Amino acid sequence: MKNRLYFTILSLFIVATATAQLNYQKGYFIDTNKEKIECLINNKDWPKIPKSFTYKVSENSKAQTISTAGISELKIYETDHFYKRLVLKDALVNRKSQVIKPKGTVVFLKVLLESDKTLYFFKEKSDFFFYEDNNDLIQLKYSERKTLDKKLKGREYQKQLHENVVCQSFDIRRYSLLKYNEKDLVNFFEEYSECMGLVATNYYSQKTKFKFDFKLNLGTNFTPSLNTKYDLELVGFSPVPSNGSEVNYTYLNIEKSFKNQLNYFLGIEAELFLPIKLNKWSLYIAPNYQYFSEVNYVFSDPNISFTRETQISNLFRYNYHLLRFHWVLGAILQSMRN
Repeated sequence: MKNRLYFTILSLFIVATATAQLNYQKGYFIDTNKEKIECLINNKDWPKIPKSFTYKVSENSKAQTISTAGISELKIYETDHFYKRLVLKDALVNRKSQVIKPKGTVVFLKVLLESDKTLYFFKEKSDFFFYEDNNDLIQLKYSERKTLDKKLKGREYQKQLHENVVCQSFDIRRYSLLKYNEKDLVNFFEEYSECMGLVATNYYSQKTKFKFDFKLNLGTNFTPSLNTKYDLELVGFSPVPSNGSEVNYTYLNIEKSFKNQLNYFLGIEAELFLPIKLNKWSLYIAPNYQYFSEVNYVFSDPNISFTRETQISNLFRYNYHLLRFHWVLGAILQSMRN
C-alpha cells in the first residue's frame, strides 16, 4: 500500500480589528496656579512619561488636550499613573557621567512609591531613579564604562542607600545585591518603610501586568450523507478495464459519496494579554484536531469500476490575535490510499 502525504495551506488572511477605544478614568491634575482639577482622563497606559494628555470635566463635556509642561501634578486613580513636577537639586548625570540637565531644571517624574522617602522614575534614553528626602530630590547614580574586553558598572546608588536609607534588619548584602531597576528599588523602599513603621503607597504594583486565559474544547460534529458528481480531467492516466482491453480517457464522470458520520474534535484556546495599552493587545492561539474519513470516489464508466478511500484530517487550525491583527492559518493533512 502506497501512502502519499499532502500538506495544503487552506487559508491565510489578516483582518484588522477595531482600533482601541478611548478609556476615560477618574483622576486629577494640578495646574501652575496650584488649582486641583478633578476630571476624567484618557488613560493611554503610557509606556513613557507623557508630554500631553486629554481630559474631560464630565462625561458629556468636550475633550481637551493639555501639555504636561503646564501642570505640576497628574494622577489617574487606581493605576500606576502618578506624576509630579520637581526641581533638580543637582545636575542630572547620565551613565557616561555626562551632565544632561543642569542643576535647578524642572523635571516631570513618575511616582513609583510614595512614603517618607518617595521613589521616582525618569526616562531620557536611559532610566533614572530619584528619591525625595526632606523635600530634597536626590538622584540615585549609576554609571557604565566600556573597556576593550568588558563593561564596568559603577553602582554608586548602593553606597548612597547604604548611607542614607538605613534599616537595622538590612545587612550589607541587601545593598550589594540591589539592582538598578524599578522592581528591585520599589521592593527595597517598601521594605524600608515597613521596617521604619511608615505608611507607603506602592503605585508600581498597580501597573498593567501580563494576563493569561486558557480554555479546553471537546465536542462532536455530525456530517450528513452527501453525494456529488463532477468531471475529472486525466493527464497521462489510462485505467485498464476488467476485460483487459485498453481504454484512453481524457475526462471521466466521478461520483463522490459521504456517509453519515459523527466527527470528534479536541482543541485548546490560549490567550496571553500583553502588559501594554491596558491589556488591549494579546497573542491568541487555538490549535485543534478533527478527523474525517470514508470518502469514496467511483468512476461511472461501465468499463471501469474501482474505489479509493481518502482520509481527511484537519490538524492544527491556528488563530493569531497579534498586535490588533487577527491571523487565521488552517492546514489539512490528507492521506491518500490506493
